[in-house]
Amino acid sequence: MKKVITLVTALTILFGTMVAVPHNEKFANIITAEAAYSENTLVPIVSSIKSTQNTITVSWKSTGADEYRLYLMSEHENSWNEAGTISGTQRSYVIRNLSPNTQYYICMRARSNKVWGAYSDCYYTATCTTATTISYCKSSSTTAKIAWRQANGAYGYEVQIKKDNKWSTALRLPYYNATSGDVTGLKAGKTYYARVRSYIYDGSGNKHYSSYSNSYKFTTKKNATLKSTVSKAKVNAALVSTAGSFDKTQAKDCARMINSLRKGKNLNTLTWDETLYKCAQNRAKEITKKYSHSRPNGKSCGTICKIYKGENIAKGQTSAYSVYEAWYKSAGHKANMERKGFKKFAVACYKMNGTYYWVTAFGY
Repeated sequence: MKKVITLVTALTILFGTMVAVPHNEKFANIITAEAAYSENTLVPIVSSIKSTQNTITVSWKSTGADEYRLYLMSEHENSWNEAGTISGTQRSYVIRNLSPNTQYYICMRARSNKVWGAYSDCYYTATCTTATTISYCKSSSTTAKIAWRQANGAYGYEVQIKKDNKWSTALRLPYYNATSGDVTGLKAGKTYYARVRSYIYDGSGNKHYSSYSNSYKFTTKKNATLKSTVSKAKVNAALVSTAGSFDKTQAKDCARMINSLRKGKNLNTLTWDETLYKCAQNRAKEITKKYSHSRPNGKSCGTICKIYKGENIAKGQTSAYSVYEAWYKSAGHKANMERKGFKKFAVACYKMNGTYYWVTAFGY
């Protein structure tokens, strides 16, 4: 929830022409009322707005009024509707039977001694998307692939895992077409529960979550060994000596985003390769010295390893999502992320002297 602008300005910007307002008053009447009550302490101040799929709960600060009146207008309407008349002793009200995944605009008014004060500022929020459903879960000893149905209008998804009777967030996938995600770091032979919820953003950039999906029970395999794909190819060491640190968690997050993009394009999922990861780490060190697809000795980046067949590089982005977004918006980098021939990859995130360096290494 965010206070936007005055009611008159908001309506003028939103619709460009005069629209009906509470009590069918025109703009001139509102302006007169606001002028008359510009110093009136009756003007309500909304303190919070919380949304679900079909409800909006509005809370406000006390003004000592005898009565409050709440007004609502959806993004599909051009006139305000009275949403409720509330006793002066109340400080919140739930508006029900709303449409999911819809932007709404809200304003209030207070009355004392039969005199109505000025309208509050205009606020906006959004109802949540409909809940999704987990369709299946496939697990190994330490990893589980959770799949769900896409929620109409969702901007992204959050996956939670329950263990030891406690829920915790395992994945956040900031793209609308995500329908599965890999949860890692699980223990062999243990029982877990998974659930998913989607989210949208309102016009203020505030995140609104749907209700959770069904809870899906699964058990990881016993005594299974997670086989990593490690090539025997020799890795040529970096041609520069640098002192920095690697963040493999952020690197893996970026890798998941790339695979989610490929899944949305019906492309094969790329397999994380530890040899390519070593290559990407060395290339990350090299681009701190020479930011180029050529190595500091002038040779091609492909000379670092015989299985190294393509790369994306970036500098300055501080998160996995920001670097993924930068590559997604660049035609050449996006083409690499979507290239059909690639089968293996790895991402390196390297921080040196406060600057982040990123490398995605691709292979066949």
